[in-house]
Amino acid sequence: MLVTKEDNVVKESHKKTTANTSLTSYLEFGSIDIQNSKKQIYDFKTQQKAYDWFMLGRYANDLLAYQNMIKMIDQVPLTDIFNYYQHQVHHGRDLSQNLEKLIGICSLAEHHQTLKFYEIGQTIFGCIPAIEFCQRLLQALNITFAQVDTKEILWLGKDISEYFNQLAVLLHQGYQVRTSQYDPSFNVSDALSYAKGITLLYAFDSVEKLFSFISNCSLAIFDYSFNLNSEEVTSVGTGIPTHYLNYNAFAKLLHNADVQVYVKKNKSFFNRLTNRLYVEAICAKQDLCQRFIHNDIQIRKKIVQLSNTNPYLKILSDLNEGEDYEWVNILELVFG
Repeated sequence: MLVTKEDNVVKESHKKTTANTSLTSYLEFGSIDIQNSKKQIYDFKTQQKAYDWFMLGRYANDLLAYQNMIKMIDQVPLTDIFNYYQHQVHHGRDLSQNLEKLIGICSLAEHHQTLKFYEIGQTIFGCIPAIEFCQRLLQALNITFAQVDTKEILWLGKDISEYFNQLAVLLHQGYQVRTSQYDPSFNVSDALSYAKGITLLYAFDSVEKLFSFISNCSLAIFDYSFNLNSEEVTSVGTGIPTHYLNYNAFAKLLHNADVQVYVKKNKSFFNRLTNRLYVEAICAKQDLCQRFIHNDIQIRKKIVQLSNTNPYLKILSDLNEGEDYEWVNILELVFG
């Protein structure tokens, strides 16, 4: 259960390690003779190569899907486009999350002439055509919102895969794309920083590093799973260590900072079994937080209104039955 109150007390931190260093990723390609129950393996890859080769297919499929959806928007009914989306794009919330990126960029654009978008785990920057599609979609729905030129944005990415870093530049000729595998020298103090999924769990092994990432930019949009009792180190299926950092230590840093963290209440929750708090959040100075929240709620409520007669739009509302839009300061959360 996730509720809000003024007081929030959690236990002091200690480290709990359950990492399994024997795990490794693999990719196998072959054929199966169904009649004779025989299997033949043509190729077998492990670790980074396995991840790169498999995930490229998935990410490239999404990228092409959004490019096709841009072409379709003036040619076919929106119902056909959303049907195509649901069959082609891997993650059901992908479109909603890319709308979130567009809202963040436009919120920055109100006071920034030069726009920067920095993502940890950008892979092949499939978000570029996805954001372009979101802009075209809002126009098609007659929803008035700020417009940005994606070719004028500086797209900065850091990924553990050098394969993806090089492809991200290669696949977006004509765009300002820069990537790095290691700690980049990018100036992101005036950027929108973005990271979702498992990325931040393996990207940072200390609360200080995590807090630096979200606070040393103009606006951060991220999700994270905090451990309430301890700093927990475990492993994902790839064998990469993942860090569930301690919430109490994070809250202490935030108390002394000049930024605020707000969480999307309907998408955040406390898991009693794992003692983890999952949040979908933003971090910025108070005025920019409020600007983003205002823009996000305004756009999504218009989409909800349109979805009454166009049910296919519900996928963009990011609401389940009985939910409403509410952003809450993370320091006001209590878990029980």
